[in-house]
Amino acid sequence: MSRTVLIIEPYATGHRVEHVRHIVTALADDPSLRFRLMMTSFSLDHPSAKALLEDFAGRIEPDPVVLDYGRARMFRALGGYAHEQAVLAAMVAERAAALVRAGDLALAILPLMENIGLVQIALRPRLFAGAPWLCVSQNLRFQLAGRVPGVTRTWRDRIEAALLRRVLAQRDLVGFFTIMPLVDEAVGSPKVTYVPDPAEPPPAMTRGAARAALGLDPDAIVLLVFGTIDRRKCLAEIVPAVLAAGAPMPVTLLLAGMQRPTDVGAILAGPEAASLRAAGRLVELNRFVSASEADACFAAADVVSVYYEPGFVRSSGVLTRAAQAGKPVIARKVGLIAWFVEQHRIGLLPNGMDAVTKAIARLARDPVGRAAMGERARAAFAEFTPAAFAAPIAACAKQVLAAAAPGRGR
Repeated sequence: MSRTVLIIEPYATGHRVEHVRHIVTALADDPSLRFRLMMTSFSLDHPSAKALLEDFAGRIEPDPVVLDYGRARMFRALGGYAHEQAVLAAMVAERAAALVRAGDLALAILPLMENIGLVQIALRPRLFAGAPWLCVSQNLRFQLAGRVPGVTRTWRDRIEAALLRRVLAQRDLVGFFTIMPLVDEAVGSPKVTYVPDPAEPPPAMTRGAARAALGLDPDAIVLLVFGTIDRRKCLAEIVPAVLAAGAPMPVTLLLAGMQRPTDVGAILAGPEAASLRAAGRLVELNRFVSASEADACFAAADVVSVYYEPGFVRSSGVLTRAAQAGKPVIARKVGLIAWFVEQHRIGLLPNGMDAVTKAIARLARDPVGRAAMGERARAAFAEFTPAAFAAPIAACAKQVLAAAAPGRGR
């Protein structure tokens, strides 16, 4: 008997598809399970999605959809993101209901709960037509207020907490997993489980070999900015800070990831970036960065920037990768990133361009300090692995699937 697990990840691109991969890997030992991946049509052409579907050929069936923005019009007034969540919720509800009517939905999984969001889930207590479901949340904020640097309580936090409690009360929800610490303490629900923000442990690669592969100066001090190069990465502060940071030698800035021109086009066309390029101190991989290239970027770096805009208070996969590669970081003193950095003493926490300049210069001239921070980081994040992320999710899923197996009532 084949049983369908519906996985909803509309934007199955880049790092988002990795959570899907980790979960499916942990469940794939059950040959009776068939995975149906509900994703937007454009995601099918992304290299990450293609690799996932190739690696699990015959097990994952793509279920491409085109979001119908003519639906859920009442939510347009709340903005494009809220409207998109409402559109997706309506389409997911229809897909789940069809599978339930056909007797072919064993479990639904939301690897990123925020794709639909607490509001829509709270409004739809039978979103999956009575089928059991679980999710992973990556962006809760309310539990951070007063617990981590720079986060104060707002009225939105009270609403978020109330919505979460309403969602947790839904009978069909069997597990609420989150990469955000402190949620389980804040709500006290047995359905809530913290899981680490995972990354594949890096392969053994020397700094010299990585720099040769990327064409980087073997003697430079390299600051890595990794991932989508957008407004969050604060290049308006990072670029001039790198230019200004002298001693003991000029710092090279490595930008690895697709650049969003509307966010960073002006700063990268400006005089500071031009000066860095002219000196060979700005290296840009403005494209989808493959897994092997990503490994080389972290191996080649001396320092990694997770210095994000002030409103970014959640966890960061880049921090996990930097720590596993044994690299110190610079980060703004706000949110979970700063909380991790302070707890484990794995980097510096400047605020503002002048402070960023001083932090880069300090790390550049202190190889012993960089190494010590890097070793502490590697030890602190040693268990932030795909297996550690997926194991409790898979355990919950298998328990539910076993209870719903033929001959057993749910």
